[in-house]
Amino acid sequence: MKSIVILATMHENQILGNAGSSGLEQRVDYFKSKLGVQIVMEEWSKKKGKSAAETFTDKSGFPWANVGTPDEPQFRTYWGPVNYPGDRKL
Repeated sequence: MKSIVILATMHENQILGNAGSSGLEQRVDYFKSKLGVQIVMEEWSKKKGKSAAETFTDKSGFPWANVGTPDEPQFRTYWGPVNYPGDRKL
């Protein structure tokens, strides 16, 4: 039986050289050794070069895959406020 392990992190921790990226590497190593994780799949922008995860998986021979969306208008992040409709005064 296969399992899926999901690790959520702040995007800043994915940036190579960020102080939090070493913690990300430690956690992925833990999942690999304890749970048999076989690949790291990461949402990443190719415009930003290699991510921290891609870099440390390259060193260890551990597979990495980018599962991010393409840089196209329909996939852009919405930056405006998201308001709960129940908060409106009618």
